[in-house]
Amino acid sequence: MYEVALFANLIFLILMIIFGIKLRADFQTLKKQMSSDTKENNDIKDLITKIKELTEKLAIIDGKILSCEEKIVAVEFENKELRERLGEIIGTVKEKLEQMNHISKEMKEIREKLIVLEASLSIPKMEKEYNVKDEIEEEESDSSKKAKLVIKYAQEGKTEEEIAKLTGLSYEEVKLMLKIKK
Repeated sequence: MYEVALFANLIFLILMIIFGIKLRADFQTLKKQMSSDTKENNDIKDLITKIKELTEKLAIIDGKILSCEEKIVAVEFENKELRERLGEIIGTVKEKLEQMNHISKEMKEIREKLIVLEASLSIPKMEKEYNVKDEIEEEESDSSKKAKLVIKYAQEGKTEEEIAKLTGLSYEEVKLMLKIKK
Protein backbone atom coordinates (compact mmCIF):
# COMPACT_ATOMS: atom_id res chain seq x y z
CA MET A 1 0.00 0.00 0.00
CA TYR A 2 2.84 2.36 0.83
CA GLU A 3 4.51 1.49 -2.43
CA VAL A 4 1.37 2.49 -4.36
CA ALA A 5 1.19 5.79 -2.46
CA LEU A 6 4.88 6.35 -3.10
CA PHE A 7 4.45 5.65 -6.81
CA ALA A 8 1.42 7.98 -7.00
CA ASN A 9 3.33 10.76 -5.24
CA LEU A 10 6.27 10.33 -7.63
CA ILE A 11 3.99 10.59 -10.66
CA PHE A 12 2.29 13.65 -9.17
CA LEU A 13 5.72 15.22 -8.55
CA ILE A 14 6.81 14.58 -12.14
CA LEU A 15 3.58 16.08 -13.50
CA MET A 16 3.99 19.14 -11.30
CA ILE A 17 7.55 19.63 -12.53
CA ILE A 18 6.41 19.34 -16.16
CA PHE A 19 3.59 21.77 -15.50
CA GLY A 20 6.07 24.19 -13.86
CA ILE A 21 8.42 23.96 -16.84
CA LYS A 22 5.52 24.58 -19.20
CA LEU A 23 4.41 27.60 -17.14
CA ARG A 24 7.91 29.03 -17.16
CA ALA A 25 8.08 28.57 -20.92
CA ASP A 26 4.73 30.31 -21.27
CA PHE A 27 5.97 33.04 -18.97
CA GLN A 28 9.07 33.56 -21.13
CA THR A 29 6.91 33.59 -24.23
CA LEU A 30 4.69 36.23 -22.69
CA LYS A 31 7.70 38.33 -21.75
CA LYS A 32 8.98 38.23 -25.32
CA GLN A 33 5.60 39.12 -26.67
CA MET A 34 5.33 42.06 -24.25
CA SER A 35 8.68 43.49 -25.27
CA SER A 36 8.09 43.04 -28.99
CA ASP A 37 4.50 44.18 -29.08
CA THR A 38 3.42 47.64 -28.25
CA LYS A 39 -0.17 46.98 -27.58
CA GLU A 40 -2.58 49.10 -25.83
CA ASN A 41 -2.26 49.76 -22.13
CA ASN A 42 -5.22 47.48 -21.38
CA ASP A 43 -3.51 44.55 -23.07
CA ILE A 44 -0.35 45.21 -21.09
CA LYS A 45 -2.29 45.37 -17.84
CA ASP A 46 -3.98 42.08 -18.73
CA LEU A 47 -0.62 40.50 -19.43
CA ILE A 48 0.80 41.74 -16.17
CA THR A 49 -2.20 40.30 -14.35
CA LYS A 50 -1.71 36.97 -16.11
CA ILE A 51 1.96 36.99 -15.26
CA LYS A 52 1.15 37.63 -11.61
CA GLU A 53 -1.37 34.78 -11.66
CA LEU A 54 1.18 32.47 -13.29
CA THR A 55 3.81 33.48 -10.73
CA GLU A 56 1.37 32.72 -7.90
CA LYS A 57 0.53 29.36 -9.49
CA LEU A 58 4.24 28.58 -9.78
CA ALA A 59 4.70 29.37 -6.09
CA ILE A 60 1.77 27.08 -5.24
CA ILE A 61 3.22 24.32 -7.44
CA ASP A 62 6.66 24.69 -5.80
CA GLY A 63 4.97 24.38 -2.40
CA LYS A 64 3.11 21.25 -3.53
CA ILE A 65 6.31 19.77 -4.93
CA LEU A 66 8.06 20.30 -1.58
CA SER A 67 5.06 18.78 0.22
CA CYS A 68 5.17 15.73 -2.09
CA GLU A 69 8.88 15.30 -1.48
CA GLU A 70 8.30 15.39 2.28
CA LYS A 71 5.52 12.81 1.97
CA ILE A 72 7.77 10.55 -0.11
CA VAL A 73 10.49 10.72 2.53
CA ALA A 74 7.94 9.96 5.27
CA VAL A 75 6.56 6.99 3.32
CA GLU A 76 10.07 5.66 2.72
CA PHE A 77 10.81 5.93 6.46
CA GLU A 78 7.56 4.15 7.39
CA ASN A 79 8.29 1.47 4.78
CA LYS A 80 11.70 0.89 6.35
CA GLU A 81 10.17 0.62 9.84
CA LEU A 82 7.52 -1.81 8.60
CA ARG A 83 10.16 -4.01 6.97
CA GLU A 84 12.12 -4.09 10.23
CA ARG A 85 8.99 -5.03 12.20
CA LEU A 86 8.13 -7.70 9.64
CA GLY A 87 11.63 -9.13 9.99
CA GLU A 88 11.22 -9.27 13.78
CA ILE A 89 7.83 -10.96 13.45
CA ILE A 90 9.21 -13.53 10.99
CA GLY A 91 12.07 -14.27 13.40
CA THR A 92 9.63 -14.74 16.27
CA VAL A 93 7.43 -17.03 14.17
CA LYS A 94 10.46 -19.13 13.20
CA GLU A 95 11.47 -19.46 16.87
CA LYS A 96 7.94 -20.52 17.85
CA LEU A 97 7.85 -23.09 15.04
CA GLU A 98 11.16 -24.53 16.19
CA GLN A 99 9.83 -24.72 19.76
CA MET A 100 6.68 -26.46 18.53
CA ASN A 101 8.75 -28.97 16.54
CA HIS A 102 10.91 -29.64 19.60
CA ILE A 103 7.82 -30.13 21.80
CA SER A 104 6.30 -32.39 19.16
CA LYS A 105 9.43 -34.56 19.14
CA GLU A 106 9.41 -34.73 22.94
CA MET A 107 5.73 -35.71 22.94
CA LYS A 108 6.44 -38.44 20.40
CA GLU A 109 9.23 -39.80 22.61
CA ILE A 110 6.93 -39.71 25.64
CA ARG A 111 4.22 -41.58 23.72
CA GLU A 112 6.76 -44.24 22.72
CA LYS A 113 7.91 -44.56 26.34
CA LEU A 114 4.29 -44.87 27.48
CA ILE A 115 3.67 -47.65 24.98
CA VAL A 116 6.77 -49.48 26.17
CA LEU A 117 5.72 -48.93 29.79
CA GLU A 118 2.19 -50.22 29.14
CA ALA A 119 3.60 -53.26 27.40
CA SER A 120 5.97 -53.94 30.29
CA LEU A 121 3.14 -53.57 32.82
CA SER A 122 0.98 -56.15 31.04
CA ILE A 123 3.78 -58.76 30.91
CA PRO A 124 4.01 -59.43 34.70
CA LYS A 125 0.31 -60.35 34.88
CA MET A 126 0.79 -62.94 32.20
CA GLU A 127 3.91 -64.21 33.96
CA LYS A 128 1.97 -64.68 37.21
CA GLU A 129 -0.64 -66.76 35.43
CA TYR A 130 2.07 -68.81 33.82
CA ASN A 131 3.91 -69.13 37.14
CA VAL A 132 0.79 -70.58 38.74
CA LYS A 133 0.44 -72.92 35.78
CA ASP A 134 4.12 -73.91 36.05
CA GLU A 135 3.78 -74.74 39.76
CA ILE A 136 0.81 -76.98 39.07
CA GLU A 137 2.64 -78.67 36.19
CA GLU A 138 5.54 -79.63 38.44
CA GLU A 139 3.26 -81.36 40.98
CA GLU A 140 0.95 -83.40 38.77
CA SER A 141 0.46 -84.85 35.34
CA ASP A 142 -0.74 -82.84 32.36
CA SER A 143 -4.43 -83.73 32.39
CA SER A 144 -4.91 -83.47 36.14
CA LYS A 145 -3.17 -80.12 36.27
CA LYS A 146 -5.45 -78.75 33.53
CA ALA A 147 -8.46 -79.96 35.49
CA LYS A 148 -7.20 -78.21 38.62
CA LEU A 149 -6.56 -75.02 36.62
CA VAL A 150 -10.10 -75.13 35.26
CA ILE A 151 -11.50 -75.50 38.77
CA LYS A 152 -9.28 -72.73 40.12
CA TYR A 153 -10.33 -70.29 37.39
CA ALA A 154 -14.00 -71.22 37.93
CA GLN A 155 -13.63 -70.46 41.66
CA GLU A 156 -12.14 -67.05 40.72
CA GLY A 157 -15.34 -66.33 38.80
CA LYS A 158 -14.07 -66.61 35.24
CA THR A 159 -16.50 -67.71 32.51
CA GLU A 160 -16.17 -70.98 30.64
CA GLU A 161 -14.98 -69.13 27.51
CA GLU A 162 -12.26 -67.32 29.47
CA ILE A 163 -11.11 -70.55 31.09
CA ALA A 164 -10.94 -72.25 27.70
CA LYS A 165 -8.73 -69.46 26.35
CA LEU A 166 -6.45 -69.44 29.39
CA THR A 167 -5.93 -73.21 29.50
CA GLY A 168 -5.90 -73.93 25.80
CA LEU A 169 -8.77 -76.44 26.14
CA SER A 170 -11.92 -76.44 24.06
CA TYR A 171 -15.13 -74.92 25.41
CA GLU A 172 -16.77 -78.39 25.61
CA GLU A 173 -13.82 -79.86 27.57
CA VAL A 174 -14.02 -77.04 30.13
CA LYS A 175 -17.78 -77.50 30.43
CA LEU A 176 -17.40 -81.25 30.93
CA MET A 177 -14.68 -80.83 33.61
CA LEU A 178 -16.86 -78.38 35.54
CA LYS A 179 -19.85 -80.77 35.38
CA ILE A 180 -17.70 -83.65 36.67
CA LYS A 181 -16.35 -81.50 39.53
CA LYS A 182 -19.86 -80.53 40.66
